[in-house]
Amino acid sequence: MSESTTEKIIEPRRQVYVRRRGRMTKGQERALETLREAYCVDAAKVRLADLFDNDNDLGLEIGFGMGHATAHWAALRPDMNLLGIEVYEPGIGALLLSLEEQSLANVRVIEGDARVLLEEWVPEGALAQINLFFPDPWPKKRHASRRIVQHDTVELYASRLRPGGTLRIATDWEPYAQWILECVDANPNLQNMAGGYAERAEERPVTNFEARGIRLGHGVWDFCYERRG
Repeated sequence: MSESTTEKIIEPRRQVYVRRRGRMTKGQERALETLREAYCVDAAKVRLADLFDNDNDLGLEIGFGMGHATAHWAALRPDMNLLGIEVYEPGIGALLLSLEEQSLANVRVIEGDARVLLEEWVPEGALAQINLFFPDPWPKKRHASRRIVQHDTVELYASRLRPGGTLRIATDWEPYAQWILECVDANPNLQNMAGGYAERAEERPVTNFEARGIRLGHGVWDFCYERRG
């Protein structure tokens, strides 16, 4: 990473996301109690460049849910460092369990607002890849402004990718897919590598929920964009 990555520690500020606690299993509770120190990051205390003692490419997954794709990605690409952002505590606990069970050391987890972290903690050009799989589509018209894919957030994602870096998105709601295509294609810094919808990324495993939806004829739409040089 560049030297600029050593300069930023995020300043404490008002919480702008909704913490989602949910119902946790005993295993997830244990993981949060015993594994937090090993894998979780406090952006107010540590710099991005200090998370790993190597210079491997850095990938980011925003909103990793229960962590299935993150753990799969980490196992698939041990040559990459990965950072996962999530606000759902049972999901964080589930990912910590997966990391422990698979002895995966190339992942760090952070609970927080992705936009704030990208704006204040992640330097421009620091990321080789951003994955955004199945974000909340906020289907009601009055809630559409809450979507994590907007023109300004896409500009933020593009700025944090290095030239040649990849933005991958997936959704299972067709109106959101159409919005993503319109919104991201409009960004001059990102090139649609498929010219439209893309094939499923290797680092995005098919979940049981998705497989069931496919059997029922439901669609999933994937996107692959590259940061222009």
